[in-house]
Amino acid sequence: MVMTNLALLGIRHTRCDGYNQDWVWDYWNRLYTNSGVKRTEIFFPNSAWTNWSLSNMVALARRHPAMMDAVEGPNETDAEGITYNGAHFPQGTILFQNDLYNAMKNDPQTTNLTVLAPTLADPTKTTNLIGCQLDYENMHSYANGSKADNALDVWWIPYANQIINPHKPIIASECGWHTAVNFTNNDQPGVSERAQGKYIPRLFGEYWNRGIVRAFTYELFDEGTNLLNSQQCYGLLHHDGTPKPAFTAERNMIALLNDPGAGTALSPPFLAGDPLDYTLSGNTNNVHHVLLEKRNGDFYLLLWQEVLSFDTATKLDLTNPPAAVTLTLPKYIASAVTYTFTDSGALVTNAPPITNNTLALNIPDSVFFVALSPVPFALKDNADSTGITIVGVWTSSTNVPGYYGKDYLFDSATGGGKSVQFTPNLPMPGYYDVYDRWTTNSNRATHVPIDVNSAAGTSTIYVNQQTNNGRWVYLGTFLFNAGANGNVTVRDDGANGNVIADAVEFICSTSNAWSLVQSLTLSNQTASVLSLAAPGHIYQLQRSTNVLFTAPLRSWTTNSPTSARFQLMDNFSDLSTPPSAAFYRLLNAP
Repeated sequence: MVMTNLALLGIRHTRCDGYNQDWVWDYWNRLYTNSGVKRTEIFFPNSAWTNWSLSNMVALARRHPAMMDAVEGPNETDAEGITYNGAHFPQGTILFQNDLYNAMKNDPQTTNLTVLAPTLADPTKTTNLIGCQLDYENMHSYANGSKADNALDVWWIPYANQIINPHKPIIASECGWHTAVNFTNNDQPGVSERAQGKYIPRLFGEYWNRGIVRAFTYELFDEGTNLLNSQQCYGLLHHDGTPKPAFTAERNMIALLNDPGAGTALSPPFLAGDPLDYTLSGNTNNVHHVLLEKRNGDFYLLLWQEVLSFDTATKLDLTNPPAAVTLTLPKYIASAVTYTFTDSGALVTNAPPITNNTLALNIPDSVFFVALSPVPFALKDNADSTGITIVGVWTSSTNVPGYYGKDYLFDSATGGGKSVQFTPNLPMPGYYDVYDRWTTNSNRATHVPIDVNSAAGTSTIYVNQQTNNGRWVYLGTFLFNAGANGNVTVRDDGANGNVIADAVEFICSTSNAWSLVQSLTLSNQTASVLSLAAPGHIYQLQRSTNVLFTAPLRSWTTNSPTSARFQLMDNFSDLSTPPSAAFYRLLNAP
């Protein structure tokens, strides 16, 4: 039942005591083999378990190296009374932690394993552990029956950082809520299962926003059925394996955000690496949010009200009205899909229309997902490491707000000969709306030449950089080939003031998309025939070695003045190894 539910949940990492029994490790390795779930193992001094030694710990970590992700120092030794070589906390903890660290790092098969810091029941004692060797800081950041961000910034993270300087990344190896609301033992307050189901997804959002590397929610199963004992009620599942709302919510959240990569069964989305220029307005006082991005370019904006969902004094669920907010999006977002949790943890899907680049949303006290799919687009910033060609001396500045990215460039009004070229790598051929951006000032030029070099040639547009501060200014719609074949160049020739080069945006014009004429496969350099029916049209032939056209494309453009038939033969001279088959598609310009 454990293996089945772990696989169903969809998590990729588990944490448990490093039992000194081979069959336990073999069991976890089967889980890794079947579901890709890796392990973080906690190791204790030999006074906690008998027949325990550092050599045994290293041998166990070597038993199934592929499943191992990390080892963790001893658990909450300030409360458990563990000794090492006759020394109690904190000296014994430091001695064992450093022996464990060195044992793992000195063995060639375990040297790359991450070693987590030991944890404490009372984080105010963290300074007692200064001197521990570790790769990651560690914390048991329980919310004390409160909301997900409770005490993170004033308690848990500052104390975790006290163990070492300079600070290292943090992992929360335990966090969560128990559901024994009427508990009688000494523990933190409990919450309802409904509130636990709201808090758990919010916890991940709060931790992502703070750069917490990983969070282990404690725990998978209730350890018993006594609802008066909190230690038996921390599970995402009841003791009999039936799910609480938190299990269903976490499972659905993982399934929605899962983003498999090459060679991995499961992978999380990334914190958005590409910026999405969005704003929130309205009732945003308690609305928290985090932006994620998948490999296909889709964005997932997570929003929630970070408020109490349960009153631990009255032991009643709280009803929080949704917060009405307006989400303003950039022009290149084509569609949106929203996902809302029910009280059981299920997700309800909706597809609201984007009106004037805005979405009207009602944000609950559970995580609300907005999946945003862009049209094909590219954005080039002056600070990009590729696709930017600078001629002459330009100066970086942040003096005037409204710039995109980290800065903008200016030419110091030298009167000509300087330029900044922005070259995008466009995902597909077609007509693109092109926008330029700058910051304004009274010393800016009012007649700045901007060259748009497209498939149709070069067009020069003149702009006034004393107006439209920090706005994307439309330059026109132009036909581009796929790849890095076109560009926009900002020049200072003939300018009557300072010229600003900040950023350029290329947004596929959805009303003028290229249409597919024919698809074919060419195997072993065999000739195939393409029929072009319409005279006077521009066509583009694209080649890929991937049937999904996710591999880099090679493009050709031809202008057929009359109806024609073309015979295609490809010797793959541009490839080091000819593929067994190549895939082609013929596109017709609008």
